[in-house]
Amino acid sequence: MTRRFAQLLATAATFATAVAGCSATSSEVATSSTSATSAATSTAAEPTIPVMLAPFGPGYPNEDSGCRRLGESPQTSQWLDDSAILVGCTTDAAARALHGTIVAVVGGITIVSIPMGDANADMRPEASSTTPQHRPPPP
Repeated sequence: MTRRFAQLLATAATFATAVAGCSATSSEVATSSTSATSAATSTAAEPTIPVMLAPFGPGYPNEDSGCRRLGESPQTSQWLDDSAILVGCTTDAAARALHGTIVAVVGGITIVSIPMGDANADMRPEASSTTPQHRPPPP
């Protein structure tokens, strides 16, 4: 698909040159075609997480990991949980490195749910506290 895109860009560059009335030589058109091919190749080499998955932040756990946190969207709402972080990764290897639960693959992006720990840990009574007293129901 990248090769086809590059061919289309080269054809468009040739057409634009002809329409503009420029006297570009075939070597100049070939140079612009090569530039278009390199641009298409570099873009294809860096997959991105689509907006439909609501990515945010610079990267997770760091910028160059190939993963980003995901927010709420129609595509992610079924996996969102207040006790976990939802992350999308561009490669399966990056997703597995997070040691979370892989919940789905959407559009080539691996979605991982990473538990944040026990959200109720500070709400438990201490071991030294006495048992609560039972009160009779109100009359």
